[in-house]
Amino acid sequence: MPEEQQRAIMGELEKRESDYMRLQRQRMSADDFEPLTIIGRGAFGEVRIVRERVTGKIMAMKKLKKAEMLRRGQ
Repeated sequence: MPEEQQRAIMGELEKRESDYMRLQRQRMSADDFEPLTIIGRGAFGEVRIVRERVTGKIMAMKKLKKAEMLRRGQ
């Protein structure tokens, strides 16, 4: 493989790695997900089925009530 082609491939890989690492550093919030349904409730919060807005992946999200946890000393 010619050296010029190797440099082009390495440059593309470095760019993709940089883009991936930038995405990893971003903090997620509840606004990044579309709630679909609640599958459970407990003393400290609830578990929901959600869809990630960017990728469309379906996941479970546990949403806790921080004030209630602190009040009970958990």
